[in-house]
Amino acid sequence: MRWRIVALLMAFSFMNYVNRVSMSVAGDEIRGTYGLSETELGTVISALIAAYMLCMVPGGWLSDRLGASRALTLMGFGSAAFCALTGVLVLAVAPSQTAAMLGMLWLVRALMGAFTAPLYPAAGRAVSRWIPFGQRARVNALVTGVAMIGIACTYPLFGLLLEQFGLAGAFLMTGLVTAGLAVLWAGYARDEPGQHPRVNEGELWLISGGTDAPAATFASEPPPVERGRQAAAWGGLLRNRSLWLLTASYAAVGYVEYLVFYWSEYYFKNVLHFSELGGRIAAMIPPVCMGLCMPLGGWLSDRLMSVVGYRGCRAAVAMFGMVACSIMLTSATVVTNDVAIVACFALSLAFIGLTEAPAWATAIDLGGKRAGTSAAIANTGGNTGGALSPTITPWVSGLLVAEGLNQQQGWAWGMRLASLICLVGAILWFWIDASERHETAPPGATA
Repeated sequence: MRWRIVALLMAFSFMNYVNRVSMSVAGDEIRGTYGLSETELGTVISALIAAYMLCMVPGGWLSDRLGASRALTLMGFGSAAFCALTGVLVLAVAPSQTAAMLGMLWLVRALMGAFTAPLYPAAGRAVSRWIPFGQRARVNALVTGVAMIGIACTYPLFGLLLEQFGLAGAFLMTGLVTAGLAVLWAGYARDEPGQHPRVNEGELWLISGGTDAPAATFASEPPPVERGRQAAAWGGLLRNRSLWLLTASYAAVGYVEYLVFYWSEYYFKNVLHFSELGGRIAAMIPPVCMGLCMPLGGWLSDRLMSVVGYRGCRAAVAMFGMVACSIMLTSATVVTNDVAIVACFALSLAFIGLTEAPAWATAIDLGGKRAGTSAAIANTGGNTGGALSPTITPWVSGLLVAEGLNQQQGWAWGMRLASLICLVGAILWFWIDASERHETAPPGATA
């Protein structure tokens, strides 16, 4: 049953990014219809990410307070509603009303981001309840990794929906699919394995640390998340240096990822002058590579635990992935062959995909029974970086073009800035300790 819960979490993750990236796929048509500039479209994308980011910690608190089951049900219906409302706007706002459309897009996409915020904190909490400790890194990688498949599929699939049903119809259909998934989750999921009528005693024993757990290979100490039953108080999370360093490092990850997620199709088609189909295919390849490598990062992190220890396995995989990503993203701005450019983008996301599993597993471990909140804090960092890059990159490009560079050179320097930020994020892992925990709550404190 635990794998069926994981499958539903993966489906939510897939549709979350289909709904988010669909705005980028529809961007050219929206800009042409309503006369929006590149930067204005970037602010619509950033509005969703900013609201998602600002609501992340409250969303994590909500998932700890209500439980993953109810939090994800609320998330699913809210995301579906505002995805569908994006299509309704197209039907309701005339093409001549540029300012009105821009303002309504900001509002609707921001509300969609706010309702989506509990997704990954709640999913992390569900994983911490349903999966044995020694398998959590790879399972978190599956849940977050399928999002990359969602991004990759959005370019051809949502593009096909646009061609067949138009702007309004495409958004309405993806909203309907999301609502159907929310109905399925609401009727099936439970917060704890023991609450599910189809979980037997053998599976409960296995989840709690039975024989099917690599935990037996831990080098020197029991997993920190299993040491005590007392929850970390809010003060403990706020005092946790490793959690804040992880949050800053994950901001660098988000900066790079969101740059490629939201602007790669535009870059291939409008800056490098790929064909319409060629641009979509080129934009699809990097997220696929990232999605395939994210479970590999989790597997490596779990396997290396017995070799380099609990702290070392997480840091080694994350640092390698971020440094290699920085090198490949810079290389993408230097090579001139079209195939080589796409390959460099693909490798840059493949390498940073290795970082996702150790980052999420570390965030969850640092929180203990407040796993949803600690994961939300770290993910707020990722989305802070993610909220900045879709707007900063075209802004930097525009400034440099105004100074005399051509469009391709301007975008190249915007991407090199992302490479530098990624490198700084890798360095922070020297001081991140996945076992750091402040679990001693004052007398009378509540979980």
